[in-house]
Amino acid sequence: GKRSPYPWSTNWLDGFPDPDIARDPYFHAFPLVDITLIPDDEIMQHRSMAAFTLVQKHIRQRDMTTLLDKLSRLMILGQMSGQQIRMLINYMALVGEAQDVRTLVHGLAQRVPQQGEELMTLAEELRRDALL
Repeated sequence: GKRSPYPWSTNWLDGFPDPDIARDPYFHAFPLVDITLIPDDEIMQHRSMAAFTLVQKHIRQRDMTTLLDKLSRLMILGQMSGQQIRMLINYMALVGEAQDVRTLVHGLAQRVPQQGEELMTLAEELRRDALL
């Protein structure tokens, strides 16, 4: 996020105008996690959610290539399906503030040859749709 630590309540029920109405017999208050406070090395241990969590933590960064080593390591370990990779890159292109997602995608394609063709196809689709 733009602020760290997260300055608002971490009780999800507080996000409703009337928390008592939102509370239901099937729901109980649970804490939200401020991922900006979790070290990247700890996030890397989150298996299939590691890449998404890292990108969410750093989505406001102008230079996403700083995540190149970590993301490529997760891809090489097989922690992400092709669909997850596609969703992650789309998320970075649509939501992120990175100036050059194209450089990141090309860097990932070079470092993770088994995903290279799919990444380059995705880069071409994003370029065609004017998202890269």
